[in-house]
Amino acid sequence: MHKKIKYGLIMAEKLEINADTSNGKAVVISIRGMLNTEAAAADLAEALQKHSQAANIILDLGNTEYIFHKGWEVVLKTLKTMKDNDKKNEIFMCALNQELSDLSSLMEFKKILKVFPDKESALAAVNDK
Repeated sequence: MHKKIKYGLIMAEKLEINADTSNGKAVVISIRGMLNTEAAAADLAEALQKHSQAANIILDLGNTEYIFHKGWEVVLKTLKTMKDNDKKNEIFMCALNQELSDLSSLMEFKKILKVFPDKESALAAVNDK
């Protein structure tokens, strides 16, 4: 977790990253707060790396206010590593707010990541896989 610390003009907000491994086919990684620093991106990378070999990943962004470019980079690098290792696992995103949805559309992430309106529909897609 990060406390408010000034980094130039950027404020690092409290960030929580939690992993729920209760579904056998997917790990749900929930991000709460703003992923807006290098340290926050490193925390996300650690969580994704820990679970990317074992299961599909669902990124629950329902409580995520903002993701800066390093956070998106971490997600894409993890997906590339999963594909390079010939894993059948995928990354799913769900519950994006309007800003995150617009940004993911602009960067065309929806062409390479599966996006769902809520966690339940993402879990259903994983279970149907």
